[in-house]
Amino acid sequence: MPKPEFPMDRTIRSGNCARGKIAFPVPSSKRPERLVYEPEGAAPVEWAIPQA
Repeated sequence: MPKPEFPMDRTIRSGNCARGKIAFPVPSSKRPERLVYEPEGAAPVEWAIPQA
């Protein structure tokens, strides 16, 4: 797995945003349709993964 390139050690204030990459393991025989990201202490965020 590659090292995350997202600022995990910083707090982002409401109304601001951060940009980076977070790697998620996926079996090679599968293709995800949706992703749920639930950082510690925050509400989960879910979005669809577009077809390639």
